[in-house]
Amino acid sequence: ERNIQSYHLFRDEIRSSIIPNVGQARFLPKEFSKNPTVTTIYGNKVVNFLFGEELFAFVIESKELADNYKAYHTYLWNNLARK
Repeated sequence: ERNIQSYHLFRDEIRSSIIPNVGQARFLPKEFSKNPTVTTIYGNKVVNFLFGEELFAFVIESKELADNYKAYHTYLWNNLARK
Protein backbone atom coordinates (compact mmCIF):
# COMPACT_ATOMS: atom_id res chain seq x y z
CA GLU A 1 0.00 0.00 0.00
CA ARG A 2 2.86 2.38 0.79
CA ASN A 3 5.00 1.01 -2.07
CA ILE A 4 7.93 0.25 0.24
CA GLN A 5 10.72 -1.60 -1.53
CA SER A 6 12.33 -4.51 0.25
CA TYR A 7 15.45 -6.46 -0.64
CA HIS A 8 15.88 -9.83 1.06
CA LEU A 9 19.01 -11.95 1.33
CA PHE A 10 18.12 -15.54 2.21
CA ARG A 11 20.14 -18.62 3.01
CA ASP A 12 20.31 -20.93 0.01
CA GLU A 13 18.74 -23.95 1.75
CA ILE A 14 15.41 -22.18 2.24
CA ARG A 15 15.06 -21.30 -1.46
CA SER A 16 12.13 -23.70 -1.96
CA SER A 17 10.17 -22.39 1.04
CA ILE A 18 10.22 -18.67 0.20
CA ILE A 19 6.81 -17.09 -0.10
CA PRO A 20 6.29 -15.38 -3.47
CA ASN A 21 6.02 -11.60 -3.56
CA VAL A 22 8.21 -10.86 -0.54
CA GLY A 23 9.90 -8.07 -2.45
CA GLN A 24 13.13 -8.63 -4.30
CA ALA A 25 15.01 -11.70 -3.12
CA ARG A 26 18.42 -13.22 -3.67
CA PHE A 27 20.17 -16.17 -2.09
CA LEU A 28 23.54 -16.27 -0.37
CA PRO A 29 26.13 -19.00 -0.95
CA LYS A 30 26.03 -22.06 1.29
CA GLU A 31 28.94 -20.68 3.36
CA PHE A 32 26.42 -18.32 4.98
CA SER A 33 24.05 -21.12 6.03
CA LYS A 34 25.28 -21.43 9.60
CA ASN A 35 24.28 -17.91 10.55
CA PRO A 36 21.26 -18.09 12.96
CA THR A 37 20.46 -14.38 12.69
CA VAL A 38 18.16 -12.17 10.68
CA THR A 39 18.95 -8.49 10.34
CA THR A 40 16.43 -5.83 9.36
CA ILE A 41 17.41 -2.27 8.54
CA TYR A 42 14.91 0.56 8.37
CA GLY A 43 15.65 4.24 8.65
CA ASN A 44 18.33 4.67 11.31
CA LYS A 45 17.43 1.41 13.07
CA VAL A 46 19.01 -2.02 12.88
CA VAL A 47 17.12 -4.99 14.33
CA ASN A 48 18.93 -8.27 14.95
CA PHE A 49 16.86 -11.40 15.51
CA LEU A 50 18.79 -14.30 17.04
CA PHE A 51 17.28 -17.74 16.58
CA GLY A 52 18.13 -20.42 19.10
CA GLU A 53 16.17 -22.24 21.75
CA GLU A 54 14.43 -18.92 22.26
CA LEU A 55 13.98 -15.99 19.91
CA PHE A 56 15.87 -12.90 21.02
CA ALA A 57 15.81 -9.53 19.25
CA PHE A 58 17.41 -6.18 19.87
CA VAL A 59 17.14 -2.80 18.17
CA ILE A 60 19.98 -0.32 17.79
CA GLU A 61 19.20 3.20 16.63
CA SER A 62 22.27 4.66 14.97
CA LYS A 63 22.58 6.32 11.56
CA GLU A 64 26.25 5.30 11.35
CA LEU A 65 25.50 1.66 12.11
CA ALA A 66 22.47 1.54 9.79
CA ASP A 67 24.55 3.04 6.96
CA ASN A 68 27.27 0.44 7.59
CA TYR A 69 24.76 -2.44 7.52
CA LYS A 70 23.22 -1.04 4.32
CA ALA A 71 26.67 -0.93 2.68
CA TYR A 72 27.32 -4.53 3.78
CA HIS A 73 23.93 -5.62 2.41
CA THR A 74 24.59 -3.84 -0.89
CA TYR A 75 27.97 -5.54 -1.22
CA LEU A 76 26.45 -8.99 -0.59
CA TRP A 77 23.55 -8.25 -2.94
CA ASN A 78 25.81 -7.09 -5.79
CA ASN A 79 28.72 -9.50 -5.40
CA LEU A 80 27.70 -12.77 -3.74
CA ALA A 81 23.94 -13.27 -3.82
CA ARG A 82 22.23 -15.02 -6.74
CA LYS A 83 18.65 -15.15 -7.95
